[in-house]
Amino acid sequence: MGKRGLPLAAPRPTGGHLADALSTRELEVLRLLAEGLESNEIAERLVIAVDTARKHIKNIYSKLGVHSRWEAIKHAEAYRLL
Repeated sequence: MGKRGLPLAAPRPTGGHLADALSTRELEVLRLLAEGLESNEIAERLVIAVDTARKHIKNIYSKLGVHSRWEAIKHAEAYRLL
């Protein structure tokens, strides 16, 4: 059940294997999101600009078909990416 007591939507496959859709860097960023790091912390850890970290996060959301960090993490767990 979701936050409001509604059933959670099933992960939406994007065609092909999801791990192949995400770049190596996007997988790194996704793992750091799962650790609870914020964009600035991810940027610091990966030695990239904060805007670059945010761009990776947006790309991850798009590829996973989600709109939040929580959804991205849940989808990644469902697809065994984490």
